[in-house]
Amino acid sequence: MTKPESPHLNLKPFRQGKFFVTSIGCIESNLAGSLYFNFFKQNNWSEADNPENADLVICVTCGVTDVKMNQSVNTIQQLEKKLSPHSFLVVAGCIPKIIGNGLAEKLGPKTIITPSPQDVENLISRDIALSEIHANFVRYKYMRLRMKAVLAARKIVFTLNKMNLPLPSYLPRVMDAYEDPRWYYVSIGNGCLHQCAFCAIKLAKGSIKSRSMDMILREIEAGVAAGNKKIVLAGDDTGAYGQDIETDYIELLKKIVELPGDFQIYIRNLEPFWLLKYFDRLVEVVKSKKIRAITVPIQSGNDEVLRAMKRGHKMQPLLERLKQLARETPYLLILTHFMVGLPGEDRKAFKDTLRVIKDIRFEGIAPDRFYAHPMTPSATMDNQVPYLVKWWRHIVLTTDIIWSVYFNRGKLKGLR
Repeated sequence: MTKPESPHLNLKPFRQGKFFVTSIGCIESNLAGSLYFNFFKQNNWSEADNPENADLVICVTCGVTDVKMNQSVNTIQQLEKKLSPHSFLVVAGCIPKIIGNGLAEKLGPKTIITPSPQDVENLISRDIALSEIHANFVRYKYMRLRMKAVLAARKIVFTLNKMNLPLPSYLPRVMDAYEDPRWYYVSIGNGCLHQCAFCAIKLAKGSIKSRSMDMILREIEAGVAAGNKKIVLAGDDTGAYGQDIETDYIELLKKIVELPGDFQIYIRNLEPFWLLKYFDRLVEVVKSKKIRAITVPIQSGNDEVLRAMKRGHKMQPLLERLKQLARETPYLLILTHFMVGLPGEDRKAFKDTLRVIKDIRFEGIAPDRFYAHPMTPSATMDNQVPYLVKWWRHIVLTTDIIWSVYFNRGKLKGLR
């Protein structure tokens, strides 16, 4: 490969060589890692079995929370130590736009910080452009440990179910709610329209950038034609789809469910704001029975905390709509996220969150702890929750989730 003149983005393009990709964080980050993997492979680069043997090491970072940002920085620094004399490290993903300048000061001359995907593309001499590459599968090794544990449990449940062994009837339903790396993922866009006080996605990716509807539909058609039956619509703020291209999310869903074939749609990151805005139209689309699951990240069950975090919704109307959705479309799997320890969360606010879990039927709930991201307003808010209190509430929340979701509140029978 050609040795670059400097570690900056005005390098001479690298010629054919070996690459190594690693990814940190959410499904969307993992899909970015898979996209780079496919890009290098289709441009005739070889995958190295470890970073020490690679000419280019690509690290797709996550900066949505302070914890993920620190994990990303630590990973970058560890990878730097493994570089061979002729190799370079490429930092991609969320971190470059959040702390790119500050990060550059901590790293050596063999690390290249790439604020946009096109910067990675321009590093090599290529025959196929990044825009022509698709990434429709998540690589198992990129998945978070928590998801790997859930996947292992699901495999056991489905195996026992196939053997006709006695199982609680709700268990296969619950286990079907979580994404699998073998499912077919389609990115519908990236970026976000919200201004949540605790989240750095907007800093990292900016406002919504929707893909063309025709491109999305062709990609889904190709996946279904290849035999894929589980289609996941991925994005940072999926409900915001189309706001920048004179359409909207429901129009996209209508076109998708009209496609021929035996498939099911799993929707990621449909913020409560969009669920409330599009509710009546959404219910009609869900009744097609091609929409199998929707993740609605609630984060807190308390209105005061939601207002402080600038979430853009209140709990009572959301609870009413979620109950109506579960009642009118019992086939649908409903998932959510809850975060404990947000600034201003007192005992009452925490109990409000636990009450939502008891009131609403969820097939999946992802628990998390709040950590003040230094680049977001939440870091300087009043009424920060002490560290040990956050840990204790996280334990209580997780226990309640396990009891409510995986043990169906102690009932041996339930929804199928």
